[in-house]
Amino acid sequence: MLLNDMPFAQPFIVRMHCGLERKFLNTYDALDFLENEWPVRAGTCYRLALDCCRAALSGTGSVLAARNALAEACLEAGFMPLDHQTALDTPAVRAA
Repeated sequence: MLLNDMPFAQPFIVRMHCGLERKFLNTYDALDFLENEWPVRAGTCYRLALDCCRAALSGTGSVLAARNALAEACLEAGFMPLDHQTALDTPAVRAA
């Protein structure tokens, strides 16, 4: 299976601190961003997102868990999710 064969059911879109929007179409996009472009490589949700993305890509985890973990990490970092589905899938948003 190719790394980019792990698409999200719906793209994950987030607004970063600088105002730019970033769209993630699959688990590989998310992992690449977390490993290479994440502004602060710290935080519980950040580490969980790395683990969930790696697990999904290796076939031991789910794509939905990776997407939700990315959403949690983005919230932890202060990024704003822009799509309605993110709010539905993210436990921290549901609990608020």
